[in-house]
Amino acid sequence: MKRILKLLLPFLMAFALCLPVLAEEQRVFDNAGLLDEWEVSMLEDKIQDLRDTYDMDVVLLTLNSLDGKTAEGYADDYYDYNGYAADGVLFLLSMEERDWYISTHGYGMTALTDYGIEYIGEQMKPDLSAGNYAAAFDTFLKLCGDFVGQARDGHPFDRGSEPKGPLSI
Repeated sequence: MKRILKLLLPFLMAFALCLPVLAEEQRVFDNAGLLDEWEVSMLEDKIQDLRDTYDMDVVLLTLNSLDGKTAEGYADDYYDYNGYAADGVLFLLSMEERDWYISTHGYGMTALTDYGIEYIGEQMKPDLSAGNYAAAFDTFLKLCGDFVGQARDGHPFDRGSEPKGPLSI
Protein backbone atom coordinates (compact mmCIF):
# COMPACT_ATOMS: atom_id res chain seq x y z
CA MET A 1 0.00 0.00 0.00
CA LYS A 2 2.81 2.42 0.88
CA ARG A 3 4.45 1.67 -2.46
CA ILE A 4 1.28 2.59 -4.35
CA LEU A 5 0.99 5.85 -2.39
CA LYS A 6 4.61 6.68 -3.16
CA LEU A 7 3.92 6.18 -6.86
CA LEU A 8 0.64 8.07 -6.90
CA LEU A 9 1.67 11.01 -4.72
CA PRO A 10 3.75 12.81 -7.39
CA PHE A 11 0.92 12.45 -9.92
CA LEU A 12 -1.67 13.74 -7.47
CA MET A 13 0.52 16.72 -6.60
CA ALA A 14 1.09 17.53 -10.27
CA PHE A 15 -2.65 17.29 -10.95
CA ALA A 16 -3.44 19.57 -8.00
CA LEU A 17 -1.03 22.18 -9.35
CA CYS A 18 -2.80 22.09 -12.72
CA LEU A 19 -6.30 22.64 -11.30
CA PRO A 20 -6.10 26.47 -11.26
CA VAL A 21 -5.12 26.39 -14.93
CA LEU A 22 -7.91 23.95 -15.81
CA ALA A 23 -10.59 25.92 -13.96
CA GLU A 24 -11.00 29.08 -16.05
CA GLU A 25 -12.73 31.92 -14.32
CA GLN A 26 -16.24 32.67 -15.52
CA ARG A 27 -16.75 36.13 -16.97
CA VAL A 28 -20.07 35.72 -18.81
CA PHE A 29 -23.05 35.84 -16.47
CA ASP A 30 -26.20 35.34 -18.54
CA ASN A 31 -28.76 35.65 -15.77
CA ALA A 32 -31.44 36.67 -18.30
CA GLY A 33 -30.98 33.47 -20.34
CA LEU A 34 -30.24 35.20 -23.65
CA LEU A 35 -27.40 32.95 -24.82
CA ASP A 36 -26.97 29.27 -25.54
CA GLU A 37 -24.04 27.21 -24.21
CA TRP A 38 -22.02 27.54 -27.41
CA GLU A 39 -22.41 31.35 -27.42
CA VAL A 40 -21.34 31.58 -23.77
CA SER A 41 -18.32 29.40 -24.49
CA MET A 42 -17.34 31.49 -27.53
CA LEU A 43 -17.64 34.72 -25.55
CA GLU A 44 -15.69 33.27 -22.61
CA ASP A 45 -12.87 32.32 -25.01
CA LYS A 46 -12.75 35.83 -26.44
CA ILE A 47 -12.74 37.36 -22.98
CA GLN A 48 -9.90 35.07 -21.95
CA ASP A 49 -7.92 36.20 -25.01
CA LEU A 50 -8.48 39.85 -24.01
CA ARG A 51 -7.44 39.11 -20.43
CA ASP A 52 -4.30 37.33 -21.58
CA THR A 53 -3.39 40.06 -24.07
CA TYR A 54 -4.16 43.16 -22.01
CA ASP A 55 -4.10 41.97 -18.39
CA MET A 56 -7.55 43.46 -17.77
CA ASP A 57 -10.81 41.97 -16.58
CA VAL A 58 -13.73 41.96 -18.99
CA VAL A 59 -17.18 40.89 -17.76
CA LEU A 60 -20.55 40.44 -19.52
CA LEU A 61 -23.65 40.50 -17.31
CA THR A 62 -27.29 40.11 -18.36
CA LEU A 63 -30.17 40.54 -15.93
CA ASN A 64 -33.91 40.42 -16.03
CA SER A 65 -34.17 43.37 -13.63
CA LEU A 66 -31.99 45.93 -11.90
CA ASP A 67 -34.06 45.57 -8.71
CA GLY A 68 -34.63 49.31 -8.41
CA LYS A 69 -31.02 50.34 -9.01
CA THR A 70 -29.75 52.35 -11.94
CA ALA A 71 -27.82 50.47 -14.61
CA GLU A 72 -24.72 52.46 -13.67
CA GLY A 73 -25.07 51.73 -9.96
CA TYR A 74 -25.71 48.03 -10.51
CA ALA A 75 -22.79 47.62 -12.94
CA ASP A 76 -20.33 49.55 -10.77
CA ASP A 77 -21.35 47.66 -7.61
CA TYR A 78 -21.22 44.29 -9.37
CA TYR A 79 -17.68 44.92 -10.57
CA ASP A 80 -16.50 46.38 -7.27
CA TYR A 81 -17.93 43.66 -5.02
CA ASN A 82 -17.02 40.55 -7.02
CA GLY A 83 -13.25 40.67 -6.78
CA TYR A 84 -12.32 41.70 -10.31
CA ALA A 85 -8.98 43.26 -11.23
CA ALA A 86 -8.23 46.94 -10.67
CA ASP A 87 -8.21 47.40 -14.47
CA GLY A 88 -11.29 46.29 -16.34
CA VAL A 89 -14.64 46.80 -17.98
CA LEU A 90 -18.10 45.35 -17.43
CA PHE A 91 -21.01 45.39 -19.88
CA LEU A 92 -24.43 45.13 -18.23
CA LEU A 93 -27.70 44.52 -20.09
CA SER A 94 -31.02 44.67 -18.22
CA MET A 95 -34.01 43.27 -20.06
CA GLU A 96 -36.85 44.65 -17.94
CA GLU A 97 -35.54 48.19 -18.00
CA ARG A 98 -34.27 47.83 -21.61
CA ASP A 99 -31.10 49.53 -20.45
CA TRP A 100 -27.39 48.86 -20.73
CA TYR A 101 -24.28 50.31 -19.19
CA ILE A 102 -20.51 49.95 -19.59
CA SER A 103 -18.65 50.27 -16.29
CA THR A 104 -14.91 51.01 -16.56
CA HIS A 105 -12.24 50.65 -13.89
CA GLY A 106 -8.58 51.63 -13.69
CA TYR A 107 -6.98 51.51 -17.14
CA GLY A 108 -10.41 50.68 -18.58
CA MET A 109 -11.32 54.34 -18.02
CA THR A 110 -8.38 55.43 -20.15
CA ALA A 111 -9.04 52.92 -22.91
CA LEU A 112 -12.82 53.34 -23.10
CA THR A 113 -13.50 57.05 -23.07
CA ASP A 114 -17.06 58.39 -22.90
CA TYR A 115 -16.87 58.92 -26.65
CA GLY A 116 -15.62 55.38 -27.15
CA ILE A 117 -18.45 53.97 -25.02
CA GLU A 118 -20.95 55.98 -27.06
CA TYR A 119 -19.40 54.59 -30.25
CA ILE A 120 -19.57 51.02 -28.94
CA GLY A 121 -23.24 51.51 -28.04
CA GLU A 122 -24.04 52.72 -31.55
CA GLN A 123 -22.28 49.72 -33.06
CA MET A 124 -24.14 47.29 -30.79
CA LYS A 125 -27.56 48.91 -31.09
CA PRO A 126 -28.77 47.11 -34.26
CA ASP A 127 -27.96 43.67 -32.84
CA LEU A 128 -29.39 44.48 -29.42
CA SER A 129 -32.61 45.77 -30.99
CA ALA A 130 -32.91 42.65 -33.15
CA GLY A 131 -32.28 40.30 -30.22
CA ASN A 132 -28.93 39.14 -31.62
CA TYR A 133 -27.29 39.30 -28.22
CA ALA A 134 -24.27 37.10 -28.95
CA ALA A 135 -23.43 39.27 -31.98
CA ALA A 136 -23.82 42.45 -29.89
CA PHE A 137 -21.54 41.08 -27.17
CA ASP A 138 -19.04 39.95 -29.80
CA THR A 139 -18.99 43.51 -31.17
CA PHE A 140 -18.44 44.83 -27.66
CA LEU A 141 -15.49 42.49 -27.07
CA LYS A 142 -13.93 43.24 -30.46
CA LEU A 143 -14.15 47.00 -29.91
CA CYS A 144 -12.84 46.67 -26.34
CA GLY A 145 -9.76 44.96 -27.73
CA ASP A 146 -9.37 47.59 -30.44
CA PHE A 147 -9.74 50.48 -27.99
CA VAL A 148 -7.40 49.03 -25.36
CA GLY A 149 -4.82 48.36 -28.07
CA GLN A 150 -5.15 51.92 -29.36
CA ALA A 151 -4.82 53.32 -25.84
CA ARG A 152 -1.74 51.21 -25.16
CA ASP A 153 -0.23 52.64 -28.36
CA GLY A 154 -0.81 56.13 -26.92
CA HIS A 155 -3.92 56.99 -28.96
CA PRO A 156 -7.11 56.35 -26.95
CA PHE A 157 -10.24 56.39 -29.11
CA ASP A 158 -11.73 59.82 -28.44
CA ARG A 159 -13.02 62.85 -30.29
CA GLY A 160 -10.37 63.95 -32.74
CA SER A 161 -8.46 60.66 -32.59
CA GLU A 162 -10.85 58.45 -34.54
CA PRO A 163 -9.19 56.21 -37.12
CA LYS A 164 -9.46 57.42 -40.69
CA GLY A 165 -11.05 54.13 -41.81
CA PRO A 166 -13.71 52.07 -40.07
CA LEU A 167 -12.68 49.89 -37.16
CA SER A 168 -12.78 46.19 -37.94
CA ILE A 169 -15.81 44.57 -36.33
